[in-house]
Amino acid sequence: LGVAVSHDQSRFATGGMDKIIKVWDMQTFSRQGTLAGHEEAVSIVLFGKDENQLVSAGTENVIKIWNLRTFEIQESLKSHADSILTIRLLKDQTKIISTSRDKKIKVWHLETYKPLKTMTNNSPCQCLALHPTEEQFITVSEDQHVKIWDLVGQIEDYFLIDDLWYDAEFWTDPRFLLGAGRGKKISMWDIASKTLVREWKCEDHVKNLIITNHSIIASLRDGTLRVFDEKHEFLPIKLHERSVHCMRITGDGQKLISSGGDNTVKLWSIPNKFENSLE
Repeated sequence: LGVAVSHDQSRFATGGMDKIIKVWDMQTFSRQGTLAGHEEAVSIVLFGKDENQLVSAGTENVIKIWNLRTFEIQESLKSHADSILTIRLLKDQTKIISTSRDKKIKVWHLETYKPLKTMTNNSPCQCLALHPTEEQFITVSEDQHVKIWDLVGQIEDYFLIDDLWYDAEFWTDPRFLLGAGRGKKISMWDIASKTLVREWKCEDHVKNLIITNHSIIASLRDGTLRVFDEKHEFLPIKLHERSVHCMRITGDGQKLISSGGDNTVKLWSIPNKFENSLE
C-alpha cells in the first residue's frame, strides 16, 4: 500500500496488507530487511530524520517509529483513537503531522516521541498539504472543507469544495492549491479568493498527486498515470493492472516508485520531457 523513498535516495520502503514493511536497496531492488509489528494493514510509510529512521501507520490507531540500522522498533505513538489517514514530515525532519479518523490533527516530535500539539477538526482529514514555508498547512476533510492551520493550531480560513479529495498539494506558486479524488478531476483553487481557477479531467478516481517541474503527475484508480502541464495533457501511461495505491518521486526528480493493487512495486524513469500530448 505505502511507499517511501529515503532522503539520500539509497533505499525505499513498502508497507502492505500483510502488515509487513519491507526495506529495499534502490539500485539493486534487493530486500535489506523486514519490519513486523503492525496488527493491521500498513498504508503509510515515510522516512524520518534520516535514511535510518522510518515512520509507519495504517488502519490501526498507532504510529510506529523504526530504527533501520537494527530493524527494530524505536517507539509506538498511541495518542490517536482511530485509524491514521495521513502523515507528513516537516522540512526540519524532527517533526511530523498526523491526521486520523478520530478527527484529531497532531504534531509530533521524532526525538522525544511526544505530541507537541493536538488540534480537533469537525470531520476526519483525508489529506494534508504543507505550505513551502511550513508556517501553515492545509487539511481537506471528508465533509469537503479545506482548512488552513498554523503549527500553533489556529484556523486561519477555510472554504468548501465540490469533491471528496484523496490527495492535495500546493502548486509551484503556493497561492494555489491542487486537489483530486472521487470526482475524476484535478482542481486548482486560488486560496486567498477561495475560487476555482482550473480543472483537468481524468478517466477515473485520482489517488495521488505529485507536483514537479510545473507539471502535475496523477495516479488513477484504473492503474494509469496522467501527466498535465499548464498547456498540455499527455497520453495515459499504464502503471499497474489494478489501482495505483501510492507513488513517490525521488529527490532528484528522475525516478518514480509506484505500488499497485496488483501486488507489485515498480520503479520508473521520468523523462525530461513528456511526449505525445493531447491537443
